[in-house]
Amino acid sequence: MIRHSFKALIRISILSFIFFLLHPATGAGQINFPDPAENPYWIEWHFWKPSDNIIDDDIVVSYGADVTIGNKTYHKLFCSGVRLTVNLSGTWPTQYYSTINNDLYAIIRHDTSDSKVYLLKDTTEYLLYDFKSLETGAYYPKTYNNLYEDSLVVISTDSLVLNNRTHRVWNLANRYNGIYNDSAFVRIIEGIGSSFGVVGKFRWDKNESGDFLNCFNSDSTGIYPDSLLVCDRTFGVEEYKRFNKIRVFPNPAARYLTIQAENISHRIEVSLFDLSGRLLISNSLTSQIYCFDINHLEDGLYILVFRSEGQLLETQKLIIRR
Repeated sequence: MIRHSFKALIRISILSFIFFLLHPATGAGQINFPDPAENPYWIEWHFWKPSDNIIDDDIVVSYGADVTIGNKTYHKLFCSGVRLTVNLSGTWPTQYYSTINNDLYAIIRHDTSDSKVYLLKDTTEYLLYDFKSLETGAYYPKTYNNLYEDSLVVISTDSLVLNNRTHRVWNLANRYNGIYNDSAFVRIIEGIGSSFGVVGKFRWDKNESGDFLNCFNSDSTGIYPDSLLVCDRTFGVEEYKRFNKIRVFPNPAARYLTIQAENISHRIEVSLFDLSGRLLISNSLTSQIYCFDINHLEDGLYILVFRSEGQLLETQKLIIRR
């Protein structure tokens, strides 16, 4: 009887091992795209320059109600936040704030069986993410957020451990005339989206437009860029004005950058990212005025992120031009 039980145990173990090989465990973090059940939200920044204006949106993106179209179920995404408009047509720039209040941001569908995410715009469905084709050396396919089929190449893969979950990361380089111009132009992050935001297009018109994912929360827990950061989703115009007391100058900058913060009562952490989400500089502000050497950075558009005690204070755009 004991021998029979032992054989049965061995048989079960072998079958379990074979099943594991055929169906490897993906773990809690192995989700291509965030599920609405986890109550995720993204905090994004979008910037563009139409004619004589600069428009700067700082928004929170979150899931709303589902909608069924035909035989397909789509998830609605809504955004709220603050829009800063700077008018450059006069002798001196003028600026004003407005509120973005639960505007429809996108309608998406996640095909989990095929590891793809689709965007519904008007009556047309576009491919938004294709996790299935993310292999090192392969071109990223033409999608809504990638306008050119042969412009981005997966040059490397990586992983991030965020909130005890392992997220695969694919680094996409911008390829032009056979030359790789940026080794990590955009990052596709498993379970989050991209470093350009949920639907931010993978393009950058120098100093004319930009998209950036500031942070991501799921189940009320900070996930990206790290689990220590709390994404504040209740940020309004008055709060924006009150907290926007960090001066960055000159901007555009060339060799050195000065940061001035009013009424420092707690240490402020400042991080400088490029548009692909790569951290380039990280330091602490312990005095009201701090100077950074940026001589080693290339011309272009960058993002400054300011935090204090785990809270996101604000983000600012930095242009380096020589």
